[in-house]
Amino acid sequence: MQLIFKFFNYIFLGIILFPIYVLIRIISPILLVRFKMLTSERIGHFVGEFDTYISEKKFSKFFFFDVFAVGKDVCNNFFLKKIKKKLFIFPTKIVFIILNFVKFFGGKKHLINNTDRDLNNVIDRTKSSIKFTKHEEETGYKKLEQLGIKKKNKYICIGVRDNTYLQKNKTGIDYSYHSYRNADIKKYLFAANELTKLGYFVVRVGSVTKNKIKSKNPRIIDYSQSKLRSDFMDFFIISKSTFFISTNYGLDCIPRLFRIPILYTNEASLKNIFIEYKKSIIIFKNFFYKKLNKKLTLSEMCSEGEYIHRNKKILVKQNTKEEIKIATLEMLHKVKKNNFSKNAMQKKFNNFFLKKAKKYKFIKDNHGKIFSSQIESNFLKKNINLFK
Repeated sequence: MQLIFKFFNYIFLGIILFPIYVLIRIISPILLVRFKMLTSERIGHFVGEFDTYISEKKFSKFFFFDVFAVGKDVCNNFFLKKIKKKLFIFPTKIVFIILNFVKFFGGKKHLINNTDRDLNNVIDRTKSSIKFTKHEEETGYKKLEQLGIKKKNKYICIGVRDNTYLQKNKTGIDYSYHSYRNADIKKYLFAANELTKLGYFVVRVGSVTKNKIKSKNPRIIDYSQSKLRSDFMDFFIISKSTFFISTNYGLDCIPRLFRIPILYTNEASLKNIFIEYKKSIIIFKNFFYKKLNKKLTLSEMCSEGEYIHRNKKILVKQNTKEEIKIATLEMLHKVKKNNFSKNAMQKKFNNFFLKKAKKYKFIKDNHGKIFSSQIESNFLKKNINLFK
């Protein structure tokens, strides 16, 4: 009965909205109205799509009247509240029906086609469009104090991907094919302890995580398993961090939103890496041909294709705790100096990567034309084979 009511409700709305759709098509030479359904159920897409849209809009020479809607599920209601002040958010049903009219009757110019990928290299040329109110600032710092971090203290956030979020929030769907992107939080404790020796706190973030960090170090805090965790604090705590250590997953769109430096560790996909963000450093997982016990070159990683992790002849190893520590200390050095310049070898690799990317559609279609990031210098020296 409920499904029948829902069906007729959509039919009724469709009858009402179709003349509006026709009017939108007619007036398009004078005023172009565009639509987009934000991918609100996943934090990376949700934040990333907003950030690239707002940033690209600042460079647009044209005026559009843009209309947005969110999906059935919203992963972070605090973020939704903030972007409602920046975007025209309409009821989901209305936008859904109009998007279907566009799909069946034409009018692709009425679609907003940006993604969470910074294909036009706009992130580095813009500032964050999200600001906290005075009340939010006061609340956020009070919560930090409850975690044991005073306003004057500096800290680094760590976000390490596992499957727990998807298993809990997307029941009935098998997301195991994303497991190649996971990493072991325990391998990050070596670097975390080094940071605390240098006077920093280290905060593990994430809305849902598998295992609590087992550390007796009082300066290493597992916020993700804390009762203080909330949609608001997920954003606030990351926005105030010195830099962010990640495994390239949805959560690291938040530090990028606030233009916080990011160390991408355990990178497992040439398609998904973010090369467009200047204040970032990258180290890859280690790819080996099993029989030869030989590390893959960049050319071989490209030619093995988008789904290299499914290839049974290839072994994918996580970064060692030493690799993570060395990359972390290099990031800290660059942040302190506020200098993300590249050495000759790093520039050479970036040019080599872009040259290779042009030959492979799965890489080319997901990256901008500028490689703004950098491969961590020690990792690059150790893996000189990447240049082949």
